[in-house]
Order: sequence, then structure tokens, then C-alpha cells
Amino acid sequence: MKSVSIFFVLFVFFLVVLEAPAKIEAKDKFICVVEYGGDVGPTFCNPKFFPTLCRQNCRSFKGAKGGKCVKQQKHNPIKCFCDYCKDD
Repeated sequence: MKSVSIFFVLFVFFLVVLEAPAKIEAKDKFICVVEYGGDVGPTFCNPKFFPTLCRQNCRSFKGAKGGKCVKQQKHNPIKCFCDYCKDD
């Protein structure tokens, strides 16, 4: 009985050790929203043009599914975020 319990403990230990790196790697792969880069300016996010340059550049150059502009307070820059999970 003692050898069976030792075998079981070792088996569970190896399963935990082998599974741990996969979970760590997966965390970095599934980041959905990433900033395109810096102050992109108002023309990059002009709502008159659809799709916006933000969305087009995220899809073309970054391999994302979509892009979204975020306008912050008055004096803060306009930022473009590339979305890798969903296309809005």
C-alpha cells in the first residue's frame, strides 16, 4: 500500500511540473488589447473615414482583428489600441 501511495504522489508531482510552463506561456498569448504606439493624432482616428486609419493599420501592420481609438481628457493625446480578440 505504501508503494502505491508513493507512486501516486510522484505521478501527481510530475503532472503539475509538466503542466506549469504551458500555463505561463498562455498568459502572454492572450492579451487582447495593445497600444498601437504613442500619440497618433486626430487624423488617425477621424470618424469621417470608415474604417479608421487606426483600424486599418492595426489589421495590416500588427496582425490584429481590429483597432479602436481612445480620446482622453482635453490635453491628453488620442491613442489607438489594437484588438487581437474581437473585431468591432
